Amino acid sequence: MLGAGVLTIMVPLVPVISWAESFVVKDIRFQGLQRVAPDYAYSLLTVRAGQSVDTESEQIAQLIRRIFDSGNFDDVQVSRESDVLVIKVVERPSISEIVIEGNDSIPDDQLFDGLKNIGLEEGAIFKRTALESIRKDLERSYLAQGRYGAGVKTNVEPQPRNQVKIEIDVREGSNARIEEIDIIGNEQFDNELLLKQMELSASGFWSFVSSNDKYARDRLGADIERLRSFYLERGYLAFDFEQVQVSVTPDREKVYIALFVTEGQPYKVTASEFVGNLPVEQSELEAALAYSPGEVYKQSSVSESETAMLNLLGDLGYYYARVNAQPQLDEEGHTAKLIYQVIPGEKVYVRDIVFKGNIDTSDEVLRREMRQLEGAPADKSEIDFSKAQLQRLGYLQSVDIAAMPVAGEPDLMDLEVTVEERPSGEFTANLGFSESVGFSFGLGVSQKNFLGSGNSASFSVNKDQARTSFNMSFTNPYYTPSGISRGWGAYYSETNFDDVSNSTLDWSIDRLGGYLNFGYPVGDYERVTLGFGVDNSKIISGIYTAIDIENYIEENGDNYLNFTTELSWRRNTLNRGFLPTSGLYTRLGAEVAVPGSDSPYYILDANIDRYFELSDRWSLLVRGDTAYGNSLTDGSGLPFFKNFYSGGLGSVRGYRRNTLGPESPRAIALTQFDENGNVVTDENGDRVYDLSKTDQFPNAIGGNFKLHGGLDLIFPMPFFEDYDNVRTSIFYDIGNVYLVDSPDLVQSGDPNEGFDYKQLRSSYGITLSAYTFVGPLTFSLGQAINPKSGDERKFFQFSLGQTF
Repeated sequence: MLGAGVLTIMVPLVPVISWAESFVVKDIRFQGLQRVAPDYAYSLLTVRAGQSVDTESEQIAQLIRRIFDSGNFDDVQVSRESDVLVIKVVERPSISEIVIEGNDSIPDDQLFDGLKNIGLEEGAIFKRTALESIRKDLERSYLAQGRYGAGVKTNVEPQPRNQVKIEIDVREGSNARIEEIDIIGNEQFDNELLLKQMELSASGFWSFVSSNDKYARDRLGADIERLRSFYLERGYLAFDFEQVQVSVTPDREKVYIALFVTEGQPYKVTASEFVGNLPVEQSELEAALAYSPGEVYKQSSVSESETAMLNLLGDLGYYYARVNAQPQLDEEGHTAKLIYQVIPGEKVYVRDIVFKGNIDTSDEVLRREMRQLEGAPADKSEIDFSKAQLQRLGYLQSVDIAAMPVAGEPDLMDLEVTVEERPSGEFTANLGFSESVGFSFGLGVSQKNFLGSGNSASFSVNKDQARTSFNMSFTNPYYTPSGISRGWGAYYSETNFDDVSNSTLDWSIDRLGGYLNFGYPVGDYERVTLGFGVDNSKIISGIYTAIDIENYIEENGDNYLNFTTELSWRRNTLNRGFLPTSGLYTRLGAEVAVPGSDSPYYILDANIDRYFELSDRWSLLVRGDTAYGNSLTDGSGLPFFKNFYSGGLGSVRGYRRNTLGPESPRAIALTQFDENGNVVTDENGDRVYDLSKTDQFPNAIGGNFKLHGGLDLIFPMPFFEDYDNVRTSIFYDIGNVYLVDSPDLVQSGDPNEGFDYKQLRSSYGITLSAYTFVGPLTFSLGQAINPKSGDERKFFQFSLGQTF
């Protein structure tokens, strides 16, 4: 009888079942479920309890197919026990482990991501077809790399509890080397010039360094496009590749490449036409053209014209506009008429601006930098400017602004601003020892984005044998909603040069002061800052104080209370606040200790940094820095404690910090004393000095005029992908400081008096700058080019907490 027997259905060997008779299913029971949840298994059923199963087996066959197609089972058997339908299954094993060996050219994480995308990962259901698919894909990938000897083997090892271990063994082999590249059919340009446009080349002496002889399909495809661009840039609109042949030697180690080309003749542009729904006057589109009629066709000029038109339309709210140029060729006259298809699309308005990724920084801080406003037409220039403003903040590592269409609203979009914050706090610490100042210790902390408010705050303390200093400052860049900033700071320092070993600068200075400033935006990129300060400097001279300093003190006193006013103008178009690669930074400033101060003076300064972006990862920096200061009321000169210094990071690398320029030996002389210890004076009552001691201890004392400049060729650090936070550059520095318009207290004819371009020092070297968890870090290796006798050189220099 059917009820007493067992009917077994095997998949996929028996897809259709014939029943002797139908019966009413009272119950349905699964057997063999282990990992698959019963609720899920029962959801696959196409037969329900109480349903009559037809004696024709299509119902059961459909049930089997549905369960099997779920991908969770290797075997499905259906049987009847009385009025109970029994479904016996064998679950597919799960993956316990995946091991990949032998892969070097493709990273592990990239391979595991590929496996995961097709459902092969630890804990997933094992699918043999997926494993075979990835094996074939890997082999094809290696063939595309030119590894013709590559092979991939897979092994599936059973494990306890219905699991399997997958082993993927990769034999990559070596890249086939290019033996020869031939270009055939070219008449206008020779092979040597065309081959220079390609990255791939035949094996040569330097190939082991550049690896440009390793064949890969995608690299050849990129070179083909480079050659096409070379011809299009010169007007050869009919240029084409007739055939590309890649031949592999029987041993699969060498490749021969032949490129068959048709050059044609260069075409000239006769006219430009604009078709489509034009939302602007044709004259405005014509003004965006980067070429004139009669010029030879240049692909870069056409692309530039398309971009200019898109920007024009984007600024008017047509954010999704499209512009495509199609040349209409006159083959006989070798001329082309450019037809621009202009598709403006809907005028789009910005509904919402949403910020993502700002964990510490409040939305308000980011939103106030946005030029594009919610509810206003989408303006591409304003959006680009907003992105640049955010990048210039300095505490954002990356900024991306994406336009997100609003479903069902073709005239609306949202702006999704995704930022990645970098640590805005910088901690500096130093502990060292030197013969000049003994042990030194310093601590500092600063934050450009204090508590996520966009305000900046800093505090530092430094202590060594000769100097103790405290500094603190705070700046609110949006003191008013209109963008007026306010900053304040305070400082105190004690410096005793008598405690510096081997120093003849026997004097000390105690300084206490503070300042308050306001910044006013006067344009998209410009700001004027007005500041007020007060500084009290107390000079304490010693027995061996230098003559120029002693004379200054005798003439002007030893305590100076100065009230200062500062005015500066700044223009900043840099593309980001830290390690920029393009843009201009210019600053002009003036500092004045106003009349009524104890030592009125003025200082004028100018600074310029111009970055030229040579490519995505290469830039050239041209920089200059100059300043001049003098007395505001008399001939006493700039107070010596306001002098400029040169040498080291930030000025002329390769020389010891602050050692260039005028030296104190010209003014250092020991006071003569009689046998009773009294100072010897002349008939005028002035001290008498022992001039024989003037050359023993040279010390740089700075100058009232500085001139610095240089070039930096910025390039990506090899084997490093984080170009936004790590930079290497080859530099050339030139500069020095001078005493010009020498006051009466300086002896005339002194070798350090006046400007002399022959005294400019220069150097070259390499610098590495990186943003670390404690702030910016700079290493420099510098070689002095034209050192003079007595110059102190320093090949290796570093700084933690500031960049140059």
